[in-house]
Amino acid sequence: MNSHTRIRIFTIIAFILIAGVLYIGYSRMQENTRSLLQTVDENARPAEDLLRIKELWISFNRTSTDIRSFAVTRDDNFLSGFLEMKDTLIAGIDSLKAKAVTSGRPIDDLLKLEAALDKKVSIYDSLLEINYNRVMISAIEKMKPDELEVDTASVILNEGNFFQRSFTRKYSRKALQAKVDSMIMARSERISSFKQNLSKIREEEERLLAEQSQKELALLANDKKVTGEIERLIKKLESDEQIRIKEKALESVKTAGDAAIAIRQILIAGLVVIFLLVILVLRDLEVAGKRRKELVEARLKAEKLARAKEEFMATMSHEIRTPLTSVIGFAAKLGETTLDPVQQRFMKAIAGSSEHLLSIVNDVLDFTRVDSGKLKFESVPFKVADIFVDVYDALVWKAEEKSIKLNLFIKPVETLLLHGDPVRLRQVLFNLVGNAIKFTHKGSVDITATFLNEKGSAVLLFKISDTGIGIPADKLEAIFGEFEQAESNTEKKYGGSGLGLAITKRVVEQQGGNVSVESSNGLGSVFSVRIPFTFGELESRETSFTEDVPEYPLKGLNILLAEDDPMIRELQTHSLEGLGAKVIVAEDGLQALELFKVNPVDIIVMDIQMPEMTGPEAVKIIRTTFPASRKNVPVIAMTANVLQHDLKKWMDEGMSDFVTKPFKEQELVDKINDLLHRSIVSPKPVEPVIVEETYSFSMEKPPVLYDLAELKATSQGNIGL
Repeated sequence: MNSHTRIRIFTIIAFILIAGVLYIGYSRMQENTRSLLQTVDENARPAEDLLRIKELWISFNRTSTDIRSFAVTRDDNFLSGFLEMKDTLIAGIDSLKAKAVTSGRPIDDLLKLEAALDKKVSIYDSLLEINYNRVMISAIEKMKPDELEVDTASVILNEGNFFQRSFTRKYSRKALQAKVDSMIMARSERISSFKQNLSKIREEEERLLAEQSQKELALLANDKKVTGEIERLIKKLESDEQIRIKEKALESVKTAGDAAIAIRQILIAGLVVIFLLVILVLRDLEVAGKRRKELVEARLKAEKLARAKEEFMATMSHEIRTPLTSVIGFAAKLGETTLDPVQQRFMKAIAGSSEHLLSIVNDVLDFTRVDSGKLKFESVPFKVADIFVDVYDALVWKAEEKSIKLNLFIKPVETLLLHGDPVRLRQVLFNLVGNAIKFTHKGSVDITATFLNEKGSAVLLFKISDTGIGIPADKLEAIFGEFEQAESNTEKKYGGSGLGLAITKRVVEQQGGNVSVESSNGLGSVFSVRIPFTFGELESRETSFTEDVPEYPLKGLNILLAEDDPMIRELQTHSLEGLGAKVIVAEDGLQALELFKVNPVDIIVMDIQMPEMTGPEAVKIIRTTFPASRKNVPVIAMTANVLQHDLKKWMDEGMSDFVTKPFKEQELVDKINDLLHRSIVSPKPVEPVIVEETYSFSMEKPPVLYDLAELKATSQGNIGL
C-alpha cells in the first residue's frame, strides 16, 4: 500500500470517527436537553397542582361559614357552593394521586388528606344535623296544636344524613315532602297525647338540646383537630414537594454536569483523533517524502545504470562493429576475386562468422532497447507482400545451402496495404524464419500469411512452420525467455544468443499482438503470430531519373569520404571507386572541411566519431557558414552507434541520412542514389516461390511425403529426368 493510499484511508477513517464523535455528542446533548426539559416540566406541574389544592383548601375553609348560613336560612346556594368546592378539592387530590402513581412517588399522605377531608365533611354533616334538630324543636315549641295538622315545613327525618337528604337524587324535595306529610299525619294522631304531656316533652327536649350542644362542641373540637391535620398534611405535601423539587433540581444539575463532562470528553476525544490524524498524516507525508526521495534516488540510480549500460552497449557496439565492418567488407571484396575452392571455403567461413557475430550484437542491442522500453515503433504505409518477399530473398540462399525448401504462401496478402512499422515486422520474420532454417536439416520451411478485418482494423496472421528438430513440450514457454535455448547443448551446436525469440515476443506484444508455438519433439514446429495494424495506402513519391548505370551506379559522382579508421577508409575508398565514383579521402572532420572548400563534391560520406572534429561538428559548420549553393550538400553519416536517440540527434544536427556499420555496399549505394535522385539497377534477386492458392489457417497443410531436393540436385534441374 503506497503512502497516498494510506493517507486517504486514514483521512476517511478519521472523518468517520470525528463524525461519529460529533453525532454521539449531539445525541447526548439532545438527550440531556430533553431530560432537563422533562425534569422542569415534572417539577412544575406537581407544584402547580399542590398550590391549587392549597388555594382550594383556603376557599373551602371560607365556605365553611356557608354551612351555618344554610342551616339558618335554608338557602341552597350556600350549600351548593360548599359542595362544589369540596368536589373540586377532591378532584385535585385525585389528580395528584394519579401523577404520583405515574411517577412512582408514594401516595400515603394524599390518602390521609383525602380521608381527613371526608372526615371534615362528615363533621359538617353532623353539625348541620344538630342545627336542624334545634330548629325543629324550636319550631315545635312555637306551634299551636292546630298547626300540627298540615305543617310540612319542619319535620325531623332520621333516615340518612343531612347531605343525603338534601342533595342526592334519592332524597329529592318531593320525596322529602311526601315523607314529612306522612310523618305529620302520624304525629297528628298523637297530638292529643303530646298536648297532655307537653311539659314532659319540653323537659326532654331541653335535655336533648343540652346533649346536642355538648355534641356540637365535641364536633367543633374534632373539626378543629381535623382542620389542623389537613393543614399539616398540606404543609407536609408542600415540604415533600419542595424536597422533591430540590432533589430533581440537583439531579438536573448533575445530569447537566454529566452532559457537560460527556460533551467535554467527546470534544477531547475528537481533538485527540484530529491530533492523531495530523500526526499520522505528517508521519505518512514524512515517510512519503522519504520514500519519494528514495524513489527519485533509485530512479536516478537506475537511469544512471541504464545510461551506463546503454553507453557500454553503444561503446561495445561501436568497438565491435568497426572491425566487423572491415572484416565483412574485405571478405565480400575477397569473394569477388578469383579464389581456389579452399580459399573460397575459408572466405565463406570468415564471412559466416562475421555475420554470426553481427547478429549476436544486433540481438543484444535490440533486447536492450526492448527491455528498457525505448523501442519506438513507426507508423508508415507499406505493402505486406514486399516485406515477406524481402525476407524470402535474404534467407532463401541459407535454405538452399542446407538443401531444404523455403516456401512462401502469401496469396491472401499479395495486394494488402497496411499502416504500421515494417521494420519490426521484417525483424520478427527474420528471427522466426532464420530460426526455422537453422533448426531444420531436411524437408521445408513454410511461410504462410493471411489477414482478418476486425471492426475496421487489419489483423495480420502468419505462421512459420518447419520440419526441423522440434521443441520438447516442457520447453515451449522457456524458449521465449532471455538467453534461453530448448536444450543446453543447442547453443554449442547451432550457435545464437538465445535472444531472438525473446525479442520477437516482446516486439509483437508491444504492438498489441501475440505469438504462440506448437511443436513436437523431432517432428517440427509451428510459430503463429497475430499483429494488429490499420489499413493504409502507399504514398506516391516522385523520383527523377537522370541516368541508368547498372554496372557503375556511382559513375560521375564526386564523393568526399571522411573516416578515421584506416581499414574502413581503405575498404570504402575501394568500394566507391569500384562503383565508378571519384573519392576524396579525409582522415577527420577538420580535414574534410578543408577538402570540401577546394573540391567540388556531390555528396559526403562521413564518420561520426573522428579526432580533431566530429562528423556532426563538421556538418554544422557546412550548414551554417558555406554559401547556399554548397551548404545543402547531402551528408550520409557512417556510425557504429545504433542508439535511436543518437541517430535522431545527428539527423536533427544536419545529417541527411545514415548507415550503421557494418553495412552492405548496396545499402550505401541505394542511399546515395536516393539522396541524389538517381536510378539504379540492383542485381536481380532470386524469385520467391509464391503459391497461387489461398492458404487458410484453419486447414492443415498436407505432409511432405517425399523430399525430392536431392533428386533435383542430382539431375541438375532437369525436370524431365
